[in-house]
Amino acid sequence: MAPSALLPLLVSLLLSVALLTARVEGKPCGMGNVQIYQVPNGFGQGHIPEYVVQIVNAYDSPVHNVHVACGEFASARLVNPRVFKRLQPNDCLVNEGKPLEANTLLAFFYTNSRPYDLAVSSVEC
Repeated sequence: MAPSALLPLLVSLLLSVALLTARVEGKPCGMGNVQIYQVPNGFGQGHIPEYVVQIVNAYDSPVHNVHVACGEFASARLVNPRVFKRLQPNDCLVNEGKPLEANTLLAFFYTNSRPYDLAVSSVEC
C-alpha cells in the first residue's frame, strides 16, 4: 500500500487514541482540558518535514476562545485560518474563537523545517 494511502488511516488512529486518552471528567474547566498532540507525518512538497496537529477538547462541555502559545508559527503548507491562525507572535487562535464542542478535536497539517512547541495559553468555558 502506498504511503499516501496509509495517511488517512494513520490520522484516524491517532485521533481516536487522542480522544480516548485525553478525556477529562469531573475536573473544573480550564486550560488543562484542551490537549494538543503533534506527530511527524513524513515530508511535504520540497521535502520539507510535515506535522499533523490535533487539538482536543477533553472536557464535557464546549470551550471557546482557545489560544495557543505558538512562537513564530509559519507553514510552507497553507493552514486553514478558520482552524488555526497566528494573530501575533506567540498567539494563535483555534477555530476562529468559536466553540470547540465537548469531546471533539480539530486537526491540521503544517510543514516546517522543525516542529513548533505548541501549548494552550488560554481557554474560555
